[in-house]
Amino acid sequence: MSANRPSQRGKRCLLTLALLCGCSCNDSRSEEPESCVRIEYPNAPGAKPIHNVEISWGMMIDSWKLLPPGNWLEDCGAPYGQPLRFEFDHDGRHIWWDNRVGDPDTKAEYMVLLVVAPDGTITEKHCQEPCELPLGM
Repeated sequence: MSANRPSQRGKRCLLTLALLCGCSCNDSRSEEPESCVRIEYPNAPGAKPIHNVEISWGMMIDSWKLLPPGNWLEDCGAPYGQPLRFEFDHDGRHIWWDNRVGDPDTKAEYMVLLVVAPDGTITEKHCQEPCELPLGM
């Protein structure tokens, strides 16, 4: 299961709005740096699906009902320096992780890799773009 990049959603909405209204508009935010998070949930012994997955960048929230073991999600959004929160339900517990992503002074893109273990613990790695994180899947 992979997710569409939500950063494209805004561009699609603007394009749809322009077509419906018969007007043209310039997406001036397209050059603004974004941060991305990849959530990996490896298929490991004892891994159960996680439910009610939410990724929020400040006030923007994207959600999925289910993330089965052996799958991943990728979500891009908030510009530098915004809070990133990842939360889900796992085996009767509500688990969350949050962090401020990126450096508001450098205004650079940022990448976060979160790996969920079968017991629900989260391992994190992040870096400022351009960078390569070792994706596990």
